Amino acid sequence: MKELVAKFVAAFKRGIEGEVAAMRASGEALEIRLSNGEDLGALRYSFDVPPATDRIVPGSVATLRTARGEGSATVERIDAARITIAAMQPIDVTGPVALVVAPWFLYDRLVQALDRIDVDRHRVALALALFGKAPYGRAATALLRDHDALDASQRAAVQLCSDSEVTRLGYFAASHIPTAAPSERPAT
Repeated sequence: MKELVAKFVAAFKRGIEGEVAAMRASGEALEIRLSNGEDLGALRYSFDVPPATDRIVPGSVATLRTARGEGSATVERIDAARITIAAMQPIDVTGPVALVVAPWFLYDRLVQALDRIDVDRHRVALALALFGKAPYGRAATALLRDHDALDASQRAAVQLCSDSEVTRLGYFAASHIPTAAPSERPAT
């Protein structure tokens, strides 16, 4: 199972790398030059930020570009004049620093999550079955509702779905989608 998961994760990551490369090539990133840096300790830094930085909000993850290279940073706080970030590595606040805000930061988080998959702790067999990469379980189940209005073929299809671990998971997820209660419907 570990080998199958490793192959699946590697293929998934290759797909992500291709998607990110295409996004980077399209130049959709916003680069914001930071100045007057201050080291706050514990890899936290504060900088002057130019106006019109409305695409940056606390909690955002961005690429931090310095003379040493690129790294990841999380925006902790921002106001009209200053931004406070938490970096993953030390920053030389006297050199050029830029924050690159791009749509691909979610892909970076996805790659980090993929790296944390543990076959012994996570239900990877079911996940692989949902992606069609592993067999899934079947168990005979009793139907919970009366299906007399269905013909024999339709009843057999309902039973087949009910017996499938993958279909039951999909049904469970779909049956828990929030919907408006009748009293919340607008008057027409």
